[in-house]
Parts: sequence; structure tokens; C-alpha cells
Amino acid sequence: MDASIVDKDLIERINKGEEKAFEVLYNSYFVYLCACANSYIFNPVEAQDIVNETFAKIWYRRGELSFPIHAYLSSTYKCNFLGADN
Repeated sequence: MDASIVDKDLIERINKGEEKAFEVLYNSYFVYLCACANSYIFNPVEAQDIVNETFAKIWYRRGELSFPIHAYLSSTYKCNFLGADN
């Protein structure tokens, strides 16, 4: 199945409050986002904190998430990295 279709389905399910879908999204993107964050700050622990904050915001904003989630995750983690309130 096309990854974009899977992501779109996950977003729809997360927007409905389905925790299992959120867990799948987290497990799918956590390592990638940590690597991206770490490439800027060179601190794996802080990178993980930034990414965890990103996912906390994703869960907090469930119901208003949009697709494509990859772009949303990337912009949210960058705002967290820069300390912006998004």
C-alpha cells in the first residue's frame, strides 16, 4: 500500500482520537525525526526531547491535523528546535 495512503488514514484516525494510530505514527517517524534534529544540534538526548515535544503537540492538536503529515511533523519539530511557539 502507498505510504501516503497509510499516512492519510493514520491522520484521519488520530483526528478521531485513536491512540493506536498515534502509536503507529510515532513509531514510523521517531527515528527519522531524531536523526534530523540531531544533525542540527549534535546532542541525541536533546534531539529525542525535541521530537517527543513534537509528538506531544501532535496528540494535543488531534482533531485539527492535516495531510501530508510528513510536512507537518517536519515544521513542528523545527519550530520546537527553534523554540517557537507553534
